[in-house]
Amino acid sequence: MESNINSSGGENLYGLFRASAARFSGKPALHYSSATLSYAELSSEVDRLAEVLAGVGITRGDRVFLFLPNSAAFFVSYLAVFKLGAVAVPLSTSFTPAEIGAFLNHSQPSAGIVLDGLLSTVEAGLAQAEFKLTLITVGWDAGGNMRYSAPENVAPSSSALAEVLSADPAVILYTSGTTGSPKGVVLSHRNIISNAISCSAALPVSQDDVFITLIPMYHSFGFTVCTMLPLLLGATCVVLPGPKKDLMPSAVKRFGVTVFVGIPALFGIMARAEQSTVSSFDTVRFFVSGAAPLPVRTIETFSTKYRAPLLEGYGLTEASPVVSLNPLDGVRKNGSVGLPLPGVSVKVVGEEGEEMPSGGIGELLVKGRNVMSGYFRDEVATKERIADGWLRSGDMARMDRDGYIYIEDRKDDMILVQGANVYPHEIEDLIRDIPGVLEVAVVGLPDSHLGKRPVAVVQRAKGASVEEATVIEHCRRSLSAHKVPRRVHFWDELPLSPLGKPLKRQIRDLLIRN
Repeated sequence: MESNINSSGGENLYGLFRASAARFSGKPALHYSSATLSYAELSSEVDRLAEVLAGVGITRGDRVFLFLPNSAAFFVSYLAVFKLGAVAVPLSTSFTPAEIGAFLNHSQPSAGIVLDGLLSTVEAGLAQAEFKLTLITVGWDAGGNMRYSAPENVAPSSSALAEVLSADPAVILYTSGTTGSPKGVVLSHRNIISNAISCSAALPVSQDDVFITLIPMYHSFGFTVCTMLPLLLGATCVVLPGPKKDLMPSAVKRFGVTVFVGIPALFGIMARAEQSTVSSFDTVRFFVSGAAPLPVRTIETFSTKYRAPLLEGYGLTEASPVVSLNPLDGVRKNGSVGLPLPGVSVKVVGEEGEEMPSGGIGELLVKGRNVMSGYFRDEVATKERIADGWLRSGDMARMDRDGYIYIEDRKDDMILVQGANVYPHEIEDLIRDIPGVLEVAVVGLPDSHLGKRPVAVVQRAKGASVEEATVIEHCRRSLSAHKVPRRVHFWDELPLSPLGKPLKRQIRDLLIRN
C-alpha cells in the first residue's frame, strides 16, 4: 500500500503542513471545544505565534518548551516552532514544579509557551531552574479567539520561513521513565516524516479521514500519529483534552470520527460500555491501540461489541515511535503486536548478538529512518542504544514464522528466578483474567535462596473481593512453579504513567521500603 502523504512540500514538518494548508485551505483541520479551524485559519494562527516567537529572538536551532494540554494551541505551537526551525520540547502538564525545573535545566530552552492557567506551576518550576527564559502565554478572549502574550517590551517580528533540513532536530521528547531516569529523545524532521509515511502505508488513511486526538500530544504516540500524521495527510482532527467519558462518545458521533487511536486502559473501559454508548462509534473504520501492552481479554471482549476491528501495535519513543502493527486487511493475531511497518526493519538477537530463530526469545532491535538521532546531551547512552544503525529496544520479544512480533516484556523487568527467566507480562495477563482484577503489576524482589522472587500487586475492581489465595491458585494451574507469585499485595491504586503503564520501578521501591 502506498502512502497518501504528499511530499512535495519538502523534507521538514512545517513545509509539509504548508503544502496541506495550500491544498485543503477551506477544509476543517481541527474541531475543538465548540470551535473549528480550517487549514487556512490554522496556518494564520501559526504565522501569528511564529511572529511572537521571532519577536523574543527565537531562531533556527533554539529550543522552546511547551506546557499545554491537548488543544488547538498545542497544534499551533508545534507548527510555529517548526516554521522558525526551532526545536519543540513538550512537557507533561502533570509534572510538579520540581520536575519542571529538572527538565528545564537539562533541555536549556530559550523560551516557553504556556497555557495561561498553568503559568503559576511553570513559574514555580522556573524558580528551581538555573537560568532565565522568556515565557509566552496562550489563552482565549471572550470571543473564543486565541491570544498570545509575550513580555510587554517585546513586539511581534516578521517570521521568515527558516531553511530547515530533514536531519535537523524537530522535537526533544522525554521518555516516561517507567524503568529508570527519563532521557531526552531527539527526533529529527526526517524521523517523524518517515514514521508518518510508514504508518500511512500500513493503513488506508487519507485526507478524507477524521482522527481523534485524545492521547497526550506531548507523548510520541500522540505527537506522530494523532497530530502530525493527520496534518500531513490533510485530514481532520477532533481534539479532546483526554478520554473524557462525557465528551468522547458524543464527539466521535458528532464529527464522524473514522480513525480512533487510544491506549489499552481506554479500550478496557470501552469494552465494558453499555450498547447505547457503543453505537456512538459506528463511524469508526478501525481502532488502534499502542503505548502499552493490550490484554488479549480486552481484544476479545471489544470485538464482540464494536463493528470496527481493534489493531494492536508497538513502538517506542526512540523509534518515532511506531514499529509494528497488526494489519487491517490480512491476518490479525491476538497477543501479537503485528508486522513491522513498511520501511522499518526488525530482528531478535540473543545475549551475544546472534539472530534468534523463529520462536526464540531475545532483545528486539529496530532499524530505519525512524530511529532517533540520539539522546540529548548523552553520547554514552546513545552509543549504548544504537550500534550500526540498529536501535536496541530494551524489549524482549520473539517472532513467529510469519514475521509477527510478540513482546514478552521489558528487558529490565525480566525476573531471574534460580537462573530461569521469568517474564512478568505472562503472569500479569493470567491474573487479569480473574474476575474482579482491575489492574496488576508483577515485579521481582530480592530473595536469598531464589535470587529474585515474583511478587504481584493487584488493584481490585470496585466492590470486588479477590483474595491472595485465589490469585496464587489461579497461577499455579497454568504456570510453572518458579513463575507463580510468592506474594500478592492489594493496593487501592497502582502508580501509573500518564498513558496507563504501571510504574514498576516505583512499585518495586515501595515494596522493598515497606
